[in-house]
Amino acid sequence: MLSAELLPQFLTWGGWLLALSVLFVVLRDGDWRLMLQVCGSHRFLALSLALALLWGLRANFVPGLSFHLLGVTALTLMLGWRFALLSVALVLAFVTLYWGIGWQTYGVNFFLLGLLPVWLCHRLFVFARQSLPHNFFVYTLFNAFFTAALTSLVVVLTAVSLLLVADLEQYSRLAYEYVPFTPMMLFSEAVFNGLFMTFMVMIKPDWVSSFSDEVYLHGK
Repeated sequence: MLSAELLPQFLTWGGWLLALSVLFVVLRDGDWRLMLQVCGSHRFLALSLALALLWGLRANFVPGLSFHLLGVTALTLMLGWRFALLSVALVLAFVTLYWGIGWQTYGVNFFLLGLLPVWLCHRLFVFARQSLPHNFFVYTLFNAFFTAALTSLVVVLTAVSLLLVADLEQYSRLAYEYVPFTPMMLFSEAVFNGLFMTFMVMIKPDWVSSFSDEVYLHGK
C-alpha cells in the first residue's frame, strides 16, 4: 500500500479517476438481486471484515510503503469479481481512515490492491475453466495457489514501476530494501490463499461462488 508522500499529483488524480469510473460501471451494470442471492450480504460482510483484519497484519520495509498479504484471490473466488471489487473498496476506505495514510492515494491503492488482482484472478479463472481439466486439484492448485502467487508478483512489480515513474532515484532503495522480500511474500500469499480455498471448498462449498460440485467433483 502506497502513502501520499511517495506519488506525484498526476498519479493520485489518475488513480481517483480510474477508481471512480470502475466503481460506477460495477454499480451500474450489476444484477444485484441475483448476485445477492448467490453471495448473500452476510458472506460479503464477513469476508470484508476478514480482509480488513488480514490487511492489518502489515510490515513497513520501506518508509511510506507497507507490505501485507492481499487475500484478493480468495475473495474473488468466493464472491465473484463485482462483489470482490466492492469489498476491496470498502475495506480500503476503512484502512485508509484508520491508518491515516491519506485519501490522495486511495485511487492508486484501489488499482493496486483491487482492480489489478481481481481482474487477473478472474481472467485466470476463466482460462482454467476453458482450457484446463475440471477437477478439484486444478481448482485449488491453479486458481488458488498459482493465481495468488502470480497476482502478488504483478502487484509488487506494478507498485515498484509506479514508484520508479514517480522518482527514478528510488530504484536503488527499492532494489535493496523491498524487492528481496518479494519471494517470501509470494510464497506466503500462495499458501494462505491455497489453504484457505481448500478449507472453504471442503467445509462450505456453497459459500464459494466459483466452485461447483458437479463441475469439479462428480464423476472425477
